[in-house]
Amino acid sequence: RVPGLSQPPLYTWTRNSAADPPEALAAVDDVTVTDIYPARAQPVPGVTGRLVVDALSDLGVLSAYTPTVEDGAARLARRARPGDVLLVVGAGDVGVAHYAV
Repeated sequence: RVPGLSQPPLYTWTRNSAADPPEALAAVDDVTVTDIYPARAQPVPGVTGRLVVDALSDLGVLSAYTPTVEDGAARLARRARPGDVLLVVGAGDVGVAHYAV
């Protein structure tokens, strides 16, 4: 199994890509998606990591939204099984998640 944690990069990327999520995420067995890493961008109303979760769910991928990287890492840790390969991808501070899993 390959469960994963993803932090979408930027509001515009998420708005433009959410309907067609990256193939790497669609291939993961159980994806936890956090809120967007904004960098220097201003929030776009209605654009959150939930858009990615909705698109993945439409593809039949088990997925869930958590608002923070810490919450996402906790969900990933709860759902991981011995022998799993954990995938952590995205922008911003999602890289620190491996310390929590």
